Amino acid sequence: MATDTYLPDLLAWRQENTGGEQGDTPLYRFVAVEVKYRWKPNDLLRRLVPLELADAHRQWPDFHVVLVTDHPPEGRSCFQVVRWNNAGVAESEDLVNAGLDIYQGTIDIFSALLKEVFRVLSDATAGDNLRGGN
Repeated sequence: MATDTYLPDLLAWRQENTGGEQGDTPLYRFVAVEVKYRWKPNDLLRRLVPLELADAHRQWPDFHVVLVTDHPPEGRSCFQVVRWNNAGVAESEDLVNAGLDIYQGTIDIFSALLKEVFRVLSDATAGDNLRGGN
């Protein structure tokens, strides 16, 4: 693999049917997904697009950056898709609106799970600090 080739965190494939003379023909395409966790999601959204991600958009036609946070802004999902506008500034929308066939019920379940995992981790870290651990 060339050193200038970008490899995203996840590669998934989607089936899309195309109509033809002999009926629907399945067509498969790759969806490249980069996942970024941010405690403060606005930190990522205020920055210009990193060069690595700009290059990834050129290499992967169906490239998505998913922002995961356990502290979403009011009324927003824990899972958001990040897009960069023409000025190179990041904007986000809830993952359910990204056209990836991910449904609100799925988002709700995994958001609750994510928040619980981070609550448990936070409690464990606080316990370590009280016991004099690192």
